[in-house]
Amino acid sequence: MRRSIIPSSRWAQPFHQPRRTLATGLPGYFKAHFDRVTHAQRTLQQLRSQPAPLDKYVFLSGLKARDPKLFYHRLSQNLAVRPNSSVLDRDASRPEGLVISYNDKGRIKDVLQSWPDKDRARIAVVTDGSRILGLGDLVRIRHTNYLQNCGLNLLVLYLPGVIQPLTTLPICLDVGTNAERYLTDPLYLGLRQPRIYPTEMKEFMQEFMQAMKEIFPKLLVQSEDFSTDNAFYFLDLFKYQYLCFNDDIQGTGSVILAGFHNAAHIASSAPQGPDPRDHKVLFYNAGSAGIGVAKQVMSYFTNLGMSEEEAKARIWTVDSRGLIYQGRPKGLQKHKEYFARKDYSGPPIKSLLHIIGYVKPTALLGLNTQENAITEDIVKRMTELNPRPIIFPLSNPSSLCELEFADA
Repeated sequence: MRRSIIPSSRWAQPFHQPRRTLATGLPGYFKAHFDRVTHAQRTLQQLRSQPAPLDKYVFLSGLKARDPKLFYHRLSQNLAVRPNSSVLDRDASRPEGLVISYNDKGRIKDVLQSWPDKDRARIAVVTDGSRILGLGDLVRIRHTNYLQNCGLNLLVLYLPGVIQPLTTLPICLDVGTNAERYLTDPLYLGLRQPRIYPTEMKEFMQEFMQAMKEIFPKLLVQSEDFSTDNAFYFLDLFKYQYLCFNDDIQGTGSVILAGFHNAAHIASSAPQGPDPRDHKVLFYNAGSAGIGVAKQVMSYFTNLGMSEEEAKARIWTVDSRGLIYQGRPKGLQKHKEYFARKDYSGPPIKSLLHIIGYVKPTALLGLNTQENAITEDIVKRMTELNPRPIIFPLSNPSSLCELEFADA
């Protein structure tokens, strides 16, 4: 019978149940009024007292190493999830994840066999570190911390669904780096070689995915932070062969689609608001996230009975060189061609404000990781064009967000 990743009732032992080893078994190690509940509250106060996000991260990393049960309890409580012992009983000695380098080519299956929880594994987060947020190539500058981040991101994403931490598997694929500062750094932990060529990467990924299927036949592979070209290429290559998805292209898009659906309903319900089929959506980014979200947002229109071509015609995309259209000088990357406009043949339009004046969008979605890129003039122009404009500044990390709520 297939093992569920949802914990059963036998894992429902409360966190605050007294433990013999703490209450009576280790005299001399605990204060007279030590108890787990108060200790958990004390830990939360300590966390909240940390002055900066980095300090909070360091505090939580230390807590995770010292007391994994309390770490997962705190995480669950703050996410309003009922604690369960699948969260509380994670083995502190269990490795955080796997690193598979290009040197392992030909024996990737043997590396995967070393994972101690093969029977439990149900979801893996896999990255080659080539596009970490908006920060670029960071594959293994802090290898251990990055894997911990991967695991924690999974837990934060999936704990609301009450998925057991033991079913998660973070994997870092080290195929080199093109960052010169790492190649010449004697303390760099990863492969000190340029990233492998596309043909080599394809062979490496094919071996990896087939090995994953053989070792973990029930596991879902989530791709994370691959470069834009590789993200689209490997998603198209593997999506009908293996159980997989790309978080940057599909995961982000599905969440934003839900927000856009509600925002479009509100905008269309406003006096003089547009008909739901008449929304125009302008994407201020054409990377893997921007194009991925745009393809998801298309389903808003197709669900209204519009054809694929009609839905695609409601979407405009912008990159660092301006409006994306067919025949633009210097050509287009392959993943940008799908939404390239066929109804524009003029000179390149580079200014976002001018593009808004030309398109007259009802919605502007920013994913270009440029702080304050959506200026006051742009917000005013969107307001002039629409009784209820839709503006989504979506870039991550928040320090690179295009528009602060207070400024809007």
